[in-house]
Amino acid sequence: LLLEKKKQKHTNFPPPPGESWTYRIVGTTFTFTNITEEVNEKVGGYVVYRLREINNPPGLGEYIGFDPDHGEVQVATDSWDANNPSNTERHFWEPPLFSCSYGTPADSSYCEWIGTFNGKFSRVVTKVIEYDTVSVPFGTFENTMKTSSTEYDSTGIVDGPLIFWVDKNIGIVKGQDVVSGSTIELI
Repeated sequence: LLLEKKKQKHTNFPPPPGESWTYRIVGTTFTFTNITEEVNEKVGGYVVYRLREINNPPGLGEYIGFDPDHGEVQVATDSWDANNPSNTERHFWEPPLFSCSYGTPADSSYCEWIGTFNGKFSRVVTKVIEYDTVSVPFGTFENTMKTSSTEYDSTGIVDGPLIFWVDKNIGIVKGQDVVSGSTIELI
């Protein structure tokens, strides 16, 4: 979810409320579902929808908006205190975090986003590795955009590298954390 080199036109924004995707963590019996929810307020100046993992407390999620220059952008993320779930905070990506768009050539220069998250320096670097066919329990997807993404703060790597296989119509169909080896698949 990072700087894109080309503008992308989106015709399905926001997605219908209640649209959902269920993933499994490979090698375990754990599954989780992400669902889209309507938001009746602007967040960070954007009309947004919320993408929420239904296992999280109600109302927590990522706020996704639409920017005419960058397509879908992540505007903010909710967090909560595990010891006190009613203690929630909204953390902002400034400017909104955007991705390499589907169709960015493989092995081209990387996509880079630089800004702040929750008021602290953040840098996200993504590279399109290739366009690949991938099979997951939900089906086989041809020409998925396989990316590698790493997030940095002022001290070094915070998250990643993360590998994602992105279908142009569905979004993420498979993901892998390179460090832990943990893999998710759309079921």
